[in-house]
Amino acid sequence: MSADNTSTAKQQKLPTSLRQFDEYLRKDLSKEQIEEAKQAGDLISRNNVHILPLKYFFIETGYNIRPLNEEHVESLVVAIAQGQPLPPVRVQMIVVDGEPKARIKDGQHRVAAAIRAVERGLADLPGLMAMDFDGNEADAVLHMLKSSEGLALLPLERGEGYKRLLGQGWKPAVIAEKANKSGVHVDRLLTLANAEENVKQLVRDKVVPADVAIDTIYATRGTERDAYEELQKGIEVAKSLNKPSVTKSHMQRAGAAPAKMSKKEIKTTIKSMSRVAKTIEQVIQEADPEKLDALVNVQFTVEEAMAFHEFLNKGAAL
Repeated sequence: MSADNTSTAKQQKLPTSLRQFDEYLRKDLSKEQIEEAKQAGDLISRNNVHILPLKYFFIETGYNIRPLNEEHVESLVVAIAQGQPLPPVRVQMIVVDGEPKARIKDGQHRVAAAIRAVERGLADLPGLMAMDFDGNEADAVLHMLKSSEGLALLPLERGEGYKRLLGQGWKPAVIAEKANKSGVHVDRLLTLANAEENVKQLVRDKVVPADVAIDTIYATRGTERDAYEELQKGIEVAKSLNKPSVTKSHMQRAGAAPAKMSKKEIKTTIKSMSRVAKTIEQVIQEADPEKLDALVNVQFTVEEAMAFHEFLNKGAAL
């Protein structure tokens, strides 16, 4: 057998789950060697769940839809030092430089915090609880969108997640359904995720809120104006008023035109508010025709109210 074939055969035998990885690590070891490996922290512990040594976790740069939040990591370091339990980390076994590693699907903040706690001498951890992640890449992204490790995703981070799902062949309507969000919400954040990098950096730096950036992109779409340049005008107005970030009023003072709503956006907005439309229809049916000036109560979710507000603002520019 050639060297290439030998390498291929070896790679085919590498583990694809935590159970197989456990068997991989114990293979060909005597009882004495197994005990020594346990003491050295080289084996996965078995106690209904897998306790995976920290050295086997693999944090893949850029894989998670959000970068590490330092404040959140430090709060978890304190929790670990206090002996507080952490939820299991979800992983997928992969091969890195010919060796099996557990790529983190959910729990990168927990792993980073555990490593820091051990390095600082604040905890003596045999490892962290780990579970195999069952699903494909689209399932993994959807899981990131829904779990978020107790820390809410920023609009741009969520938009990047939607963009990955789009790359997996998902339609925006399917993304909205699976993420339990409106079609308007998904379309707006996809617009932000597909924006020029300089615009997205303004949002990352929290100089420009996501909604202001999105509205500006809509306002300049199909014109000779550049969204980044328009936002810079708003930033100058904010600076003159000693404000840290741009608001819609700053953009108006800078002379930015209101965004016009396309026919597609109108249809999408109306569709996303179908529940409210049914409620209004019921109110009309039950209303007293002799008291048309009477006030009625119609309940909106915050997201529906935002969509309706945008609909009104953009509708005025049509």
